Amino acid sequence: MIVREARPADLQRLAALEAESYPADEAASPATLAARIAEAPDCFLLAEDPDGALLGFVCGTRSAEPELTEESMRRHDPAGSSLCVHSVVVAPTHRRAGLGSELLARYLEHAWTLAGVERLLLIAKAHLKGFYEAAGFTCLGLSPVVHGADPWFAFRLTR
Repeated sequence: MIVREARPADLQRLAALEAESYPADEAASPATLAARIAEAPDCFLLAEDPDGALLGFVCGTRSAEPELTEESMRRHDPAGSSLCVHSVVVAPTHRRAGLGSELLARYLEHAWTLAGVERLLLIAKAHLKGFYEAAGFTCLGLSPVVHGADPWFAFRLTR
């Protein structure tokens, strides 16, 4: 697996995988993904196989807020101490094989190299609680963030 920062040329593949992985009312739009690549390239990693096929990606933005909020999810603050993880996506053909855990572990290693990052924040559905807890995140309970029809749980990881 090759892990690297996303580039504008990757947008079409990333947007297709995002749309395939989330319900329509939750998936980031191509414009939102393009903005994340442009504004926070060091917070957007993708994984490819040696032939260049997209295996998955993790993207985020930074915020000065210590908690994940609607506002912290909308705007990137390059000096923010919180890294807000928006998407952890694995191609359907590679799910349930450990790739998501490996990609998230690589993302966390990378995140701690970013100057000023003190915590990672995310929201996830109930069925993914174990996945994020196994990666070291602490579940804080139900999130006040409304994003789509289903409830979300807030997670935090600090050094």
